[in-house]
Amino acid sequence: MADSKEKLFSDFSPVSTEQWMEKVTADLKGADFEKKLVWRTNEGFKVKPFYRMEDLEGLKTTDALPGEFPYLRGTKKDNNEWLVRQEIKVECPKEANAKALDILNKGVDSLSFHVKAKELNAEYIETLLKDICAECVELNFSTCQGHVVELAELLVAYFQKKDYDLTKLQGSINYDYFNKMLAKGKEKGDMVIGTKDWHPSSHKSFAVNSNGKIGEVGELNGLPQVWWPVHCVQNENGSKFHSELHSIENVIYKGENPEIDSYSAFFDNGKRYKTPLDNILKNNHIDTLYIMGLATDYCVKFTVLDALELNYKVYLIEDGCRGVNISPDDSEKAINEMKNRGAVIINSSDI
Repeated sequence: MADSKEKLFSDFSPVSTEQWMEKVTADLKGADFEKKLVWRTNEGFKVKPFYRMEDLEGLKTTDALPGEFPYLRGTKKDNNEWLVRQEIKVECPKEANAKALDILNKGVDSLSFHVKAKELNAEYIETLLKDICAECVELNFSTCQGHVVELAELLVAYFQKKDYDLTKLQGSINYDYFNKMLAKGKEKGDMVIGTKDWHPSSHKSFAVNSNGKIGEVGELNGLPQVWWPVHCVQNENGSKFHSELHSIENVIYKGENPEIDSYSAFFDNGKRYKTPLDNILKNNHIDTLYIMGLATDYCVKFTVLDALELNYKVYLIEDGCRGVNISPDDSEKAINEMKNRGAVIINSSDI
């Protein structure tokens, strides 16, 4: 049998990419290959219908290990285990509990409960989590934003009552403090401004356009430059705000010049071009800024530092930021630098 298998493979000569494409083109019968078969992701990446070993040649990102930027092989150094999560919309806590126990026995190891805020109480939580070992499964919850604290307090009381080792518990509660901060600012009559990278596809900070390796530092027109993956391309899905991000009234576009990167919302990296942001703020007699967003160690940091140089009072909402962290402590260093330069570091709960 083994010999016949080996002979089977030897009977077929290798097929080149050109031969594959000729066959695909013939089967398309005149239809456009790009429009018909190439899928474009929400981030703007093109996914071809097939790939060959030759497509990996010169692809430097395959050198990265798990836990290393750009995290194509996962964010964890120790392991890349994935959890299997099932979402359950809770209409009745007893029925939801029965469903959870059933799917846990079928291999699910992460549960996500969508619970009704008006029904929350200790009995509700006990019924919902009956016979579920909280130390053995990831537990995630979402509810009305105005009842998140109440839900958290009920869960803490339940876990303490059951004498769980709190260090072994994993999970989350969906608390959208980002939108809450924006809504609070709008309610107070404050100006809510968002910034967007608005790069042309030819932007030279993209590693693919400058023969660089993603995450490494090179030089672009006389300035140090991190080589980035393609991102925030003009009019592509990757440049859009999240669909659930509300209250943004004004948008500052930056990074449009393909010859220079632009981290700060005020200037490009060489301070050769100034965005309209400073003039907008001054024309509206604004002297105090609350800043949060992506990424702590790049766009947020340089926006904060420029704002301080322009004599604004700056509050950084730390829990509303996330970093790139090419090096693991980059965000921590960035926060310390912003603090040392005069920014006040706060959390969303302080507002």
